[in-house]
Amino acid sequence: MADKKESFYNILGEGESNPSPRRSCLSSGDSKKHYFDLYNLAPVGYLTLSKEGLILEANRRASTLLGLNIQAIVGVSLSNFIHQEDLDIYHRCKKSSLNKARQSSCELRMLYGDGVSFWVQLDGNVKESGGIRVYRFTITSIAKRKKLQEQERIAAIAFKSQNGMTITDKNGVIEKVNPTFTAITGYSEEESIGQTMRILKSERHGPLFYQRMWESIKKTQRWQGEIWNKRKNGQVYPELLTITAVLDKDQSVSHYIANFSDITEDKEAEAKIHRLAYYDHLTSIPNRRLLQDRLAQAIATKSRDPIYGAMLFIDLDKFKLLNDTQGHDMGDLLLIKLAQRLKKLVRKSDTVARHGGDEFMILLEDLSTDIKEAAALANQLGEKIFESMKKAFLLK
Repeated sequence: MADKKESFYNILGEGESNPSPRRSCLSSGDSKKHYFDLYNLAPVGYLTLSKEGLILEANRRASTLLGLNIQAIVGVSLSNFIHQEDLDIYHRCKKSSLNKARQSSCELRMLYGDGVSFWVQLDGNVKESGGIRVYRFTITSIAKRKKLQEQERIAAIAFKSQNGMTITDKNGVIEKVNPTFTAITGYSEEESIGQTMRILKSERHGPLFYQRMWESIKKTQRWQGEIWNKRKNGQVYPELLTITAVLDKDQSVSHYIANFSDITEDKEAEAKIHRLAYYDHLTSIPNRRLLQDRLAQAIATKSRDPIYGAMLFIDLDKFKLLNDTQGHDMGDLLLIKLAQRLKKLVRKSDTVARHGGDEFMILLEDLSTDIKEAAALANQLGEKIFESMKKAFLLK
């Protein structure tokens, strides 16, 4: 061990045989031990390499970083502990350290004894001791810094996502918006910062809606749902919104993050699917399926509160003759005109539906609690329909 201490001292002291006046307070032996302790107990890893890159000496911190004892490190090429993909970085750093005028520095991944990689900063230069040139490297773990940088990089990518994003302080004042926010709302970053999210309020939701939203955020630190907001140009649009509360170390809200997407196209597609499923494609009035749903609902409701309604069945005599002589286009036009005329004869609460072909049905709800009065009202509507049919239909 005495020889080892001597070599540490020689390299650290850069081969100085005579101590400077500043070191005169220590004896030669104490001085060597002092520098040995500084070297071995330093918070960074120290490595001394031969010109071929073999590890000649290592301190305790280097041993800890590499996960091997010093005896297993000494005599091994440092390149064995460099991640395969970063070997070029290491060799450039080593070559650069030959320039004695400056210290070379690089960031790369090294390997533990078990092969797991970790990020370090490698700083090196060349020293000469007794006419022998050696490399001196320090190893500083930068794993935390790299993790933070990666988190910041991911956050930056996420903030540039296709969803609109807003960061507000705990009072809801906007501190940051992303480009998609501007694309969706029409408000620039300059126009938004310092404002609150109320600039997007559409007035389509009452106080109870927002009260329940904030109750959820306070209870679970999160709310998600559909909301109607307003663009800068005044256009109201639907969006899917998620609000997340950010807590500080004291578990108090420090910020809110809003993430939203414009779902106008989704809503339009949803409405189109609903129309295709429940409305007749030719006349645009309810089809048989929607009529059945409304009839079932009416029966279920009236069973609890008895009130009479009626169902009228209507078909067109000699409709086939029109199709055969004038063509199906004319027949379709007559069906459209008939549907429009029937809708004008009934109340908004009644349902005019196309049952199929030239057959129509009308569901009359809530006519009367008296069955005779309800029948009379249904008969009265039937007469109105007959009178209406006497008027000509102008087709093209």
